[in-house]
Amino acid sequence: MNAVGMTEEKMREEIISDLSLNMFVEAGAGAGKTTLIVSRIVNMLSADVEPGEIVVITFTNAAAEELRTRITDKLSRAAKNNPDLKDKLHRLNEMNISTIHSFCNVLLHEQGLMTKLPIDLEMLQDDEEKQEKKE
Repeated sequence: MNAVGMTEEKMREEIISDLSLNMFVEAGAGAGKTTLIVSRIVNMLSADVEPGEIVVITFTNAAAEELRTRITDKLSRAAKNNPDLKDKLHRLNEMNISTIHSFCNVLLHEQGLMTKLPIDLEMLQDDEEKQEKKE
């Protein structure tokens, strides 16, 4: 049992099914985070949450693409006999699945005028960041 008295199985079930809470899922590699998150998102879409209301933030572009692919696959299977899910499947591009850096970059661009940031603000790439640090 964990610190709040739940078994791992119960915690996994809650992540998938308790749609009343926002979730932060943290676990080591191979623990099944992606599977849980994919199941949760398909449940959310099945429960009348719109794709544009869902934000999924991860640390790497590869993880974001893996999530997008697996969500699409699972939703495709679930949508075979459900017209509402078919519509949501066609609008999955409205869902924000990105890295923390990309998500923050979008926020900064959207809110840039309020924060008095330059309009041409751009996110540094790794090689650019290294060069900036050298300078």
